[in-house]
Amino acid sequence: MKIAFFHGLESDGPGQKGAFLETVASSLYAPTVDYRNPDDVRRVWGEAIAFQPDVVVGSSMGGWFGLHLCMELGVVGAFVNPAVVGRTVELELELKHHNAPPIFLLLGLEDEQVPYAGVREWFGERNMAIGIDYIRAGHRVPIEDFQKWWEGVAAQRRSLVDFENSELHEKLVDELKLGRPELALAEAVMRRFPKIDALCAYSGGGLPRSLELTHERWLSELDVMESQLVAVEQAAKAKQIELQSLRQELAEQEEAIDWKNPRIRNRIKKSMQSIVSVGSVRGSTDGYSSVKLLPKLTPILYHRMVAFYQDDVHTLGRKNGSKKWNPVEELVQHRMEWMGVDQTALRGPGRLHFKSMRACRLMFIPKHVDGKATYALTAESGYGHGLIRNLHFWVATPDGSWAYDGMKQGKLERL
Repeated sequence: MKIAFFHGLESDGPGQKGAFLETVASSLYAPTVDYRNPDDVRRVWGEAIAFQPDVVVGSSMGGWFGLHLCMELGVVGAFVNPAVVGRTVELELELKHHNAPPIFLLLGLEDEQVPYAGVREWFGERNMAIGIDYIRAGHRVPIEDFQKWWEGVAAQRRSLVDFENSELHEKLVDELKLGRPELALAEAVMRRFPKIDALCAYSGGGLPRSLELTHERWLSELDVMESQLVAVEQAAKAKQIELQSLRQELAEQEEAIDWKNPRIRNRIKKSMQSIVSVGSVRGSTDGYSSVKLLPKLTPILYHRMVAFYQDDVHTLGRKNGSKKWNPVEELVQHRMEWMGVDQTALRGPGRLHFKSMRACRLMFIPKHVDGKATYALTAESGYGHGLIRNLHFWVATPDGSWAYDGMKQGKLERL
């Protein structure tokens, strides 16, 4: 693996991070850069382009420089507290935004120079593919934590470089029984979201009848809705007359009525129930949502999942799936066992750390994709700084791959 590494603004050179990367790279380009000198920046840029790295790594200002390079070359980027915000020096470089490669970030939760929330927001506004790890550290990350983070980055990259020959690909075929369109989607997911911890197959969410028949029935349903609206309108007019009659009756009373009298209260209550009951628009409700009046979809069923941690790949879940099976909770428990976390020792004062150990991201991909489908839907779930519930849209391309087409918050079960 050819690695290019770029140090921070105030660093004298590659330092400990560069020395470590030299031990794991087949070839390393780690120059000393004066980011305040445009001529030096242009020199390093030209040398880096000629070097043609497989991965670009950078810290702080080196992360900002490295981001330009990885976007230019379309190679994986791995950056520690990249100065996408809070920087004091600008570079005379153009940042490309098309075909963004997978990008891994290590962000310090106590970094005041480059606030992690600002970095996360910056990438989110540009809809860029990132995988984020957090560490309780400031702007300077200890070399031990950098090394541990790099191991995960390297493992993820290996699975992306040769997806078809990877153990992950093998298990998706043998265990999840995915076909060619689903495998292409799984690969697109892995490239777009490099820090996903597991892939789980789902079925359901389709139409119980053909698209044409469903559409025809829904058009007929509009006629039912229209007749119900007419009935509501007629009922409303009749209720207006009842209301006017009640108002006149109360106005003709010489004294205020006794609102404590149970008989009077019951009589007025019945009158009011009659007045406010004007009907509703519910359609036939046969095969439709009673609230939104849309055709119902088939129930979502979760099948087995393939989880990965560094170089290990495991298969979890039951073959037949179950509505009661919670894939996210099973992934959390399995990952903590995988990582050797002693859960009993993380109670009380260590509860915050225990919560951080639960952090995981799981992507649900459809088990059956129509070969003629123009789009596909995946769902992201898990725990980060809060509960994760996102739907991601993908568009089929002529070459059989999938292009990312945006996201919205939501769950498969609530479509």
